[in-house]
Amino acid sequence: MHSTMAVFAQTLRFARNGMLGYAVGLAATAYVTVLFFPAVEAGMADFERLLQSLPPELMGLFGMAGGIDLGTPAGYLFANLFAFFVPWVLILQAVYLGAHAVAGEEERHTLEQVMAQPISRVDFFLAKLGAVKFALAASAVSLFLGTWIGAVQVGMDLDPGKLAAACLSVWTLALLFGTVALAIGSAFGRPGLAVGLSTGLAGISYLWNALVPLAERLEGLADLSPFYHGVGYGPLEHGFRAAPLLILLGLGLLVAAYGLARFVQRDLGT
Repeated sequence: MHSTMAVFAQTLRFARNGMLGYAVGLAATAYVTVLFFPAVEAGMADFERLLQSLPPELMGLFGMAGGIDLGTPAGYLFANLFAFFVPWVLILQAVYLGAHAVAGEEERHTLEQVMAQPISRVDFFLAKLGAVKFALAASAVSLFLGTWIGAVQVGMDLDPGKLAAACLSVWTLALLFGTVALAIGSAFGRPGLAVGLSTGLAGISYLWNALVPLAERLEGLADLSPFYHGVGYGPLEHGFRAAPLLILLGLGLLVAAYGLARFVQRDLGT
């Protein structure tokens, strides 16, 4: 247990500057975005006309193909934060951390030294996964606080439970792709490959969720994308739903099991 916690703490210590940057950046961006809500709300009629003039394909690329009401707190926050910006910031953080958690150690030739300590490969892998979870949780909590403080300041009628559900959902989505990066890095020992493949999968998932609603033949298939279960079902509007969360966690568990199995079987000397 001591060695596992040491690996967990060491991983977070190496990532502390990035963690701080992501947390502060997300909180500040959310806070400033909320401060502009009263101005946007006052000029909503003109803004709605502008949005209606845009092609649906362009709106879909930014996750707004379903007709978002920007005059409501949920619609405004979804369009400006949760449809595109927040998921991708957290995914990029997760992918970088996951890709370098194990493969980065191997690339720096420090993995053999760590594994020489009294710690099993299973515990080492789980400690790294736990560090990724913790770093993303810090960002998600900061996102919630920045948004909520701004909402209180401007008098935005925002349900804290639904905001918490949105932050939890996007944390789970980012964790899935961070786990993909960790699994690929653990399986092949190449952080660049892990970053490329996991980011590519996230991009495909995003485009599927954004553009499928525009294709009549694919109508109803948006829920095949992890992005749908992270942000597409509308947690800011509908609140917490267990099914999307369980689907993302289940997928992450399967991916983690693959990565762990490959890591345990690998010859780390090659």
